[in-house]
Amino acid sequence: MKRGRDFTATERSLYIIGVLAGKTLEEVNEVLQKQNKRLGVEDRLHPQSSYDMLRKKYAPSFREDAADHASYEMLWEHVINPKCLSEL
Repeated sequence: MKRGRDFTATERSLYIIGVLAGKTLEEVNEVLQKQNKRLGVEDRLHPQSSYDMLRKKYAPSFREDAADHASYEMLWEHVINPKCLSEL
């Protein structure tokens, strides 16, 4: 059985930022589905088991302390809803 296309760098980035920001798989997939539809790209979504692996194995290596969570939340918000420079 063919697994489909590889994830793009953008998709991989959104998944890891989503994990670090404490987002659910459903929240990340919703953002990706909107982007993929807008770009006319075939959906390739993570299964829950892969998302759990990101959360358990990869995320701890990115976090130095609990304060990082707020930074990742801000990064997530900027990625999905960028502000213009005058709002920063």
